Formats: sequence, structure tokens, C-alpha cells
Amino acid sequence: SCVCVQDRWIALGMASGEIVVTKHHGLEICRWRPHRDAILSLSTDCVGGFLASCSLDGEVSIKRVSSDEPAESYAHLDGAHRIQLDPNYTDRYKLEKRFLTAHKDGSLNLQSKTWSKANVEVVASGEGTIFALDWVGCVVAWAAMHWVKFYDIQRKRPIAIVDTHLQEPVLPLNITPAALAWESESSVWIAWGSEVRLLQIKAETGDDGKPYLSPEITVQWGMEDATSVRRAVPFDKDSVVTLCLPVAPEGTPSHMPQLQLRDRQTGEIVASPIAVPIDSYQTCPFEHYTFLSMFDLPRNMERHVHWNRRTWLTQEGAFSGSPPTLWICNPHELVVTRARDMDDYVASAIHRNAHLEAVELAMHNRALLRRHRLPELVHKYIEDLLHHAHYDRAAAECQRLIDQDESQWEFWILRFMQYRRLGTLVRFIPTSSPRLRTDIYQLVLLELLATDPEEGIKR
Repeated sequence: SCVCVQDRWIALGMASGEIVVTKHHGLEICRWRPHRDAILSLSTDCVGGFLASCSLDGEVSIKRVSSDEPAESYAHLDGAHRIQLDPNYTDRYKLEKRFLTAHKDGSLNLQSKTWSKANVEVVASGEGTIFALDWVGCVVAWAAMHWVKFYDIQRKRPIAIVDTHLQEPVLPLNITPAALAWESESSVWIAWGSEVRLLQIKAETGDDGKPYLSPEITVQWGMEDATSVRRAVPFDKDSVVTLCLPVAPEGTPSHMPQLQLRDRQTGEIVASPIAVPIDSYQTCPFEHYTFLSMFDLPRNMERHVHWNRRTWLTQEGAFSGSPPTLWICNPHELVVTRARDMDDYVASAIHRNAHLEAVELAMHNRALLRRHRLPELVHKYIEDLLHHAHYDRAAAECQRLIDQDESQWEFWILRFMQYRRLGTLVRFIPTSSPRLRTDIYQLVLLELLATDPEEGIKR
């Protein structure tokens, strides 16, 4: 029913009220059942020490992830459908436990508890349904139907209201709720419907000498053909990746969601869109999707500026940062995505039986290969040529690709003999550099005299 990602684990909230925590590759770490009904929202702090949840059963539960200590429950929070932990909860919980709850009546409350007392502070009320709730640094942000609001929780004063320009009282079918993705404590991407904006929050000093936070929209662009965007997250210093849903013509099946890589300044598509392999895409509403990136997690913010996809697949940029991992989740499925590396391009070529392309990629990018080896790719390529009876080309490629490898020359001489096509290879067999074993040359001569006497006499 919901998901929460931290840089070491993924937490899945279930409709049964159970929470399952796994490693990123799927290995289960722990599980517990803090609720009697479906979990609506999960939240963790910046170090992933605690995990908070709220449920249809009206309770909020907070538990230390790496401990068998029982969860701490807060009852009588009926209507809480969003929760957000203090980003410094692990560091502060012995002194003061703080978390935010968004309620169905449109109120946003700051819950705090010390050893001596508990307190509830109303941050906002009458907001309507709150679709997204974030707490980063000293900034709290929440998205409602018609706006996204930003609030300085340290100074107890509003920062900005970003209007979504939506006049309808309910969400149109092709419009998804606003979603926020932070790339730093002062920079947040806002995706709404078919529009994407980047809001920068800057520290300023007022005329009275007091500091305050000043907002500015620095980037704004829209999607083509009324395409709906679920979320935009940082990808590298020049681009963002969006989870989009192209609008299908009336009367036709809905499209699969797409991952689209776009220029962060102009919104132009900079790489071919990739359809997300979701089996339930025709039955699951697009607003039920969750899209997360390793780069918008608290401890990984601003890492996107240290990685560039254009230089990553080159010798010079091979070690300049790492690409983000992406997670796409709906109530039925979880898909993990990462950027293609050189091994992926080689594997794609092999899958298409483009063995020459795979060899060329490997030859020019050997330092970037981690899972493939050039000799194995050459072997598959020449075997494929022999299998399809391209004997002359296979022989010529032996000369080009095997070069000084004596053991490989001996192997392919025997392989051509098995196909009874040694005559096509004989003119390429080296006699000095490299110099093969004498018995190999004798074997070649005997084979030619037996199968092709004229060629054998020439030799």
C-alpha cells in the first residue's frame, strides 16, 4: 500500500497492517505488524534509524528499525493519512520526539513528546486533502489540491505558496496530485499534472536584520500532448528523470508508464523513453504509483552534481560518481531501475544476436566492462559466423581479433577443421608472429593434403 526507501533498505507497508523491511536487492531484514488495518504512509529520518507509520486503524507507530524493541504507538490520531518524522529524530529522540501528521480534515499537526509532556501544535488547517508531506532541514512542505506550501518550522513562519493553477474542485482524470523531490535542502522539484517546476529556497536578511527564507521558481516547463507526470527526480547535473503516462486516445487501452530523461532547464527529452514493465498498468490508477530516486534521499542529496551520464561511459569519466537507483512501485509491484552501463549495452547487443556490435563495444571500452570479457565475446561472434556458414568472414575476423593469442589460434584451427573449412583459414594462420607449435603446422598440412590437396601442395 506504500513504500519508504532509505539508502540501506526499503520498507513496504502492507494492506494487512504489516511492515516488511528488505535490502535493495530483496533480501528480507525484518518484519513486524504494528497495525490492524492497511498502512497509509511510511516515513524515516535522515539516517534510517526509525520508521514511522500511520494506518486506517487510527494509530501512529514508530519503531527503531535495527532493534527488537517494541514499537511506540500513538492512538486517537483518527484521520491521519500522512506522517513525516523529524529528519533528526534518531539524534533527538532521547530529548524530544517530533513528527508531523496530515489529517483527512485538512489539518497538519506537529506532534512532540518529551519525558515530561506531550504537545500538539497545529501548523495548518483547512488545507483539504494533503497528497504529499515532506520535512527537510528546517523546511516543511505539503501539497494540497490547489497549492504547495512551504513552512519554516524553526522560525514558525510561512516561506511560499506555489499555485498549481487548478480550478476544478476534484482532480481531473489526467491530472496526478503534486509530488515533491528534494535534490538539496534548498532545492525541490515539484511535479503537477503535466507541469514541472524547480523551487529554490535561499537564506536572506530582512530590513530589520532578521534572517528569513526566500523562494524562487528557477525552472518551469510542461510535458507534450497532455502527458501526465507522476514525479520528477534528479538524475545528473544536466537532467532529471520523470515517471510519465502518455495519454491514450479515447477508446484505446491505456499506455504503460514511461521513464523519460529530460533536460533540467528546458524539459526536452534527451534519451529514448523506456516503458516500465508493470503488469498491472491497465488496472492501477497512475496516482497510486510511487517513484523514488537514490539521489533524493536525505543522505544522498546533491550527489547528482558529481555524476554526468555523458562522461560516465568514457574512459575519462568511468569513476566520476555513480548513477542513481530508481524505484517504481504501485500496490501490486515494485520495479528497481538503474542506469545502463557498458555491460548493459553489450548484453543488449548479444540479446539481439548483434555479436559484432558487442565485440566492437568491448574492444573500445575494455576498462568499463565488469561482467563481460572480450575473449568470450570474440568466441561467440566467430562461432556465430561458423554456425551461419560465413566461413570466409570468420577466417578474416580470426586474423583481426585473435592477433597474438597462440592458444586461440590453435583452438580455431581445430574448430575450422571440424567444419572441414580449414582451407578458408589457412592463408591467415601466422607463421612468425606469433609462432605456433610445430605439430600444429604439421596438423594443418596433413589436413589440407587430405581434404584439399592443391591447397596443401601450395603450402
